[in-house]
Amino acid sequence: MQIAIMGTAPSSRFLAPFNDTAWDIWACSPCYDANKKTFCELPRINRFFELHRLDGEELRDKLNEQELAEYCAWLKQIAKDGCTVVTQKADDIEGGIAYPLTEVTAQFGRYITNTISYMIAAAILEGATKIGIYGVDMAASEEYGSQRPSCEFWIGLATGL
Repeated sequence: MQIAIMGTAPSSRFLAPFNDTAWDIWACSPCYDANKKTFCELPRINRFFELHRLDGEELRDKLNEQELAEYCAWLKQIAKDGCTVVTQKADDIEGGIAYPLTEVTAQFGRYITNTISYMIAAAILEGATKIGIYGVDMAASEEYGSQRPSCEFWIGLATGL
């Protein structure tokens, strides 16, 4: 199984193998562009990870009530269209599945600080033979300082396996 993990940085996200169906495309939030009023303009998504609490402040800090409602409606729609939507709890989105946190932490430990790391961990758990990472620049100070080391850990673990 080959998995392309998608971030939102424009510099490399469209280099992913969208036209090669041997690759699963895994995308994640934040994917809403408030200026364009659009969601995740990727050509193809097989799995979408929204691991922020949908009823919590993490998303309310980024989206107003209307945008949050539109975002949740979009998540429900892509689940109906066949995209696997991964959330904290299976009942967060109709048709969604819960992230396998218990299995991941039991096998690999708890050092996960961001969604990209959760995605890499899930790919390892599911037996990915190749993992590509696109659109993950870790340029913002929050990302660079607290999230990049976690991604480096999981990339190293995947490479070692």
